[in-house]
Amino acid sequence: MGRPPLLPGKESLAHPRPGLVMHLGQGAWNCPTLVLAEDADAGPFAGIKSAKGARYIDSARDIARYFAHRFGTPLPR
Repeated sequence: MGRPPLLPGKESLAHPRPGLVMHLGQGAWNCPTLVLAEDADAGPFAGIKSAKGARYIDSARDIARYFAHRFGTPLPR
């Protein structure tokens, strides 16, 4: 709603990551972190967390599981 979109490849390497702080608030944010759209279908996926009203996934393995559900990519080992 009031947040500008995160643009791939446009985030600086400053710590903490300004885009993540803007969307998720202060914290020790991990990269990779996938911030989900409000209407993203998460299905039965259980690794989704939330902060400041935004849903996110902060583990590479959990992101891969989400992609497998959402886009049909292979499940990670």
